[in-house]
Amino acid sequence: MSTKTLKMPEKRSGFIRLVEQVGHKIPDPVVIFMFLFALTAVVSVLMGGYTFQSIGSDGGTIEYSIKNMMASENVRWMFDNAILKNWLASYSRDIN
Repeated sequence: MSTKTLKMPEKRSGFIRLVEQVGHKIPDPVVIFMFLFALTAVVSVLMGGYTFQSIGSDGGTIEYSIKNMMASENVRWMFDNAILKNWLASYSRDIN
């Protein structure tokens, strides 16, 4: 009866080991996306309605306003465009 010896992977050192350790500690990309979406929603609620100006390429001023993402019309827009047009449209193509 012969015995086979299995080689254990080498312990990594240096930069690759650091990258591997950091990679194991960061959360799943979906969790990061949900956290950043919630943070953006809270910031837009707090800053909604503020306006600011910048100088355009022609030298004139351009006025911008921050929209509250949680206002009913904006939530409806997100639902209509993000969910209905993107996800459900691709789902119906996959079925057919």
